[in-house]
Amino acid sequence: MKKLLILFTVLCSYQLTAQTIIDIAGEVEMKHYKNGIFYMKDLQNLFQPYVGTWKYTDGNKEFHITLTKITMYHEIDTDSNTDYYRDGLLISYKKFENGLMIYQSPINSYPDGAVSEFGKLFLTFIDYERTYKNTVLNVSRNAGHAGYLNLISNNTGSYDLHFKLYTEKTGLGLEYEPVTTGKPYHSTPTDIIMTKM
Repeated sequence: MKKLLILFTVLCSYQLTAQTIIDIAGEVEMKHYKNGIFYMKDLQNLFQPYVGTWKYTDGNKEFHITLTKITMYHEIDTDSNTDYYRDGLLISYKKFENGLMIYQSPINSYPDGAVSEFGKLFLTFIDYERTYKNTVLNVSRNAGHAGYLNLISNNTGSYDLHFKLYTEKTGLGLEYEPVTTGKPYHSTPTDIIMTKM
């Protein structure tokens, strides 16, 4: 009887801590962001073709992005009552001029990325060289842009990358405006084809 009670306790504790895996490319519901039992996993390995460093050259200037895959990142935010696990990508970028690196971004510690089919990735791109001010809330932050990264077959058995950025809107009708006037809204290229290094 004692052995049966121990077995029952072990099975119950396993049931409470078991991970429920959800395909990140599938239908994700609000309930999946709660309780810490859901893991939005890249079951189809759709992030993998993006992993690595990609390069764009324009005369004596180069722009590189590096994408790193993170698995089972634990996201907890008590303010928004979220607790879940997910796979995603970290993105960083570098800019070169005449062969010299002129800027290197920090690596964002939060993995991002939404992918529902092969070759079509959406993620948030932080432009660390541009700070924007919300004139209504009177707060400043680095500019965030919607980034679309689509793989394009280059007829050699591999892919090029179409990197396209859009300006972020808050959804509340507020726009982030440049603190320093006279500069372009983006400090990086916004619509380019990149090759894998």
